[in-house]
Amino acid sequence: MHQLLLVSDQPMPNFLPLLSEELRPDSVTLAVSPQMSAKAAALRQEIISLGIGVHDNLPVASPSDIPAIQAAIIGWIDAHADEDIALNLTGGTKPMSIAAQEAFRMAGKPAFYVDIRTDRASFLENARAPVSLTHQPTLGQFFRINGTRMTSYETGIFLPNDKWATLADTFASDIRRWQKALGYLQRLASEAERDGRLECGRPAEADTIEEWDNLLDELYGNELTMTPDRSLSFRSSDARAFCQGVWFEHLVFSRLRNRPFGNNRLWRNVLITGAGGESNELDIVALYGNTLHIVECKARNMTQEGVVDAAVYKLAELTRSSGLRAKGILASARHVRDADKRRAKAYGIDILDNPILLDEQFRRMFPD
Repeated sequence: MHQLLLVSDQPMPNFLPLLSEELRPDSVTLAVSPQMSAKAAALRQEIISLGIGVHDNLPVASPSDIPAIQAAIIGWIDAHADEDIALNLTGGTKPMSIAAQEAFRMAGKPAFYVDIRTDRASFLENARAPVSLTHQPTLGQFFRINGTRMTSYETGIFLPNDKWATLADTFASDIRRWQKALGYLQRLASEAERDGRLECGRPAEADTIEEWDNLLDELYGNELTMTPDRSLSFRSSDARAFCQGVWFEHLVFSRLRNRPFGNNRLWRNVLITGAGGESNELDIVALYGNTLHIVECKARNMTQEGVVDAAVYKLAELTRSSGLRAKGILASARHVRDADKRRAKAYGIDILDNPILLDEQFRRMFPD
């Protein structure tokens, strides 16, 4: 089979049928407007990697000129009269899909569209049953068809000491008790990281921080600090990073690992580079079904001015540029104000701000 694909800025509906045993073509042609040339190039490269042939593009000079588009597609159909051809009309502009559908109807050739809510391909001729698109892309494929490269990532649990994981659970189980001391610890660890040191001493204001001495006991007992006295000296840069907030990132990632993600579908510390050379670091990325979830983890005080807005804006920009199937999640170790939650919701961003409830919330978001 030879498929004609209408390229748009949402490549997933074009790509999913190519993974299906029933719909996978031997070759494809991309109908491309000038505005979609970069998207077409990224899609073409990934289709070739699947072992599917890609013919020369079918140029669409004006994506709003229905008669011209229809004439071009009729010419393409005539040129492939001896082949088994089909149209995926999900992409392109509305005029492109209208023109292509009518051209294929007049030629008596099959056409189908992909329902992005159900991941089913439905043919316009009623006699043919819909096809469930059960084969899912990997995270790498998801990024690449959107023109984004992953330059680094990690997949496993990443704490070098099992005691640290237990301590992260301890913090999460009683976050209200520890939150002030943890906030102060994060500040000291960040200042130490900035200055390239492991020792923080005992700042005078530490005496005013609720639970500070108890927190120092926990850090020493779990092999994060060097001495049992009241000064703060990290054992390593990893220990310092844990205290900067990695403990919470670990907690969120470990809870997500309990959910039904397959191979190559749950990563952390993902560095991506866009077509224009811009880079972004993503705390956690998960692909569930065919929807990309980008999770930003924050252990700091979220009531400070602009902190939530900055995180929400970053997630909104990333999900907007990641194709049709992307959602943002802001996971916070500390309470987020209701007004901030409402603003985040307006951008389509979910906020999870109670570590105790993470398991339950992820079970609802990512059911078996």
